[in-house]
Amino acid sequence: MHKQLLSTAFAAFLALAFVFGIISPMAESTQKDQTSEEITTEEYADEPSAAPQETEKPEIEETTAPPETSDAETTAPSEPEESTKEEEKEKDELLLPILPEGAVPLSLYINGRAIEDGFCFEHEGKIWLPVEGFGGLFDYDLLAAEEGKSYIVSGERAIPCSKRDSEVTVIECGVLCAPIEPLLSAAGLNATEIIGNEICIWGVPTFPEAEDIYDDEDLYWLSRIISAESRGEPFIGQLAVGTVVINRTRSDYYPDTIYEVIFDRLGGVQFTPASTGSVYRDPTESSILAAKLCLEGFSLDDGILFFFNSRIAAGSWITANRTYTMTVGQHDFYS
Repeated sequence: MHKQLLSTAFAAFLALAFVFGIISPMAESTQKDQTSEEITTEEYADEPSAAPQETEKPEIEETTAPPETSDAETTAPSEPEESTKEEEKEKDELLLPILPEGAVPLSLYINGRAIEDGFCFEHEGKIWLPVEGFGGLFDYDLLAAEEGKSYIVSGERAIPCSKRDSEVTVIECGVLCAPIEPLLSAAGLNATEIIGNEICIWGVPTFPEAEDIYDDEDLYWLSRIISAESRGEPFIGQLAVGTVVINRTRSDYYPDTIYEVIFDRLGGVQFTPASTGSVYRDPTESSILAAKLCLEGFSLDDGILFFFNSRIAAGSWITANRTYTMTVGQHDFYS
């Protein structure tokens, strides 16, 4: 019986051992699997993830950028032709003068191009045009005038309305108008043809500047002798003094330049300011203007060569040997 008990206990022990033998390998296997899983996860966690597979890009139609253009090749869109014509017409209409009583409208052509009728007109034996309007025909904006003045202005130039008559002045006809001659001179034009009531102007306008017309030395000395000899005189008197100096440069009996004429001492002092030194004073604005007009060709009288103030000087030689011509202001003029 004791053996039987031992045998039973041994059998139970083996059974238990068997049972525990099965469970232990399974747990160990499970633990190994879990450990392996953890190791695998840790190993791949430090490695970069695999790059995504490239997918095929859709085909894109190739386009070509427009060629670059330089500023010279770029052209601004032009305004409609009708609009431009209307603006030009409106501009011309604004420049048309109101014709004085008795004036006759003329047809004006510039190099064959017709200008609107009424822009140019004949009045009192002279042909007149709007001063600024004439400059506008050539896109020149430096022409100016003042009503009642005997000259027009072109930049730094002063151009007489008439080279012989100081009483021809700018007139107001809704716009300021001047005779055609000074306007042509301002533009550097002189080819004009008159056929009936048609005025034809030919040539390319250059609008010469002051330095193209006036010699610096001539303007310097002429303005100073006019200023010194005619301070306090009316403007026409200043023009008369300038005329005498210019006439002497053209005479066979006197030097050829303005400077030499002023300082000429043949037969004695010719101009007192050259002796007293007052000729060196700065000239007045009006004397500079008078000098410019004389250099532009204005002449009060082509024959006058002498003048003196009979109220403060006898002038006996002049009165005895020269012909009296006129009195302007305080001066008597002789040829």
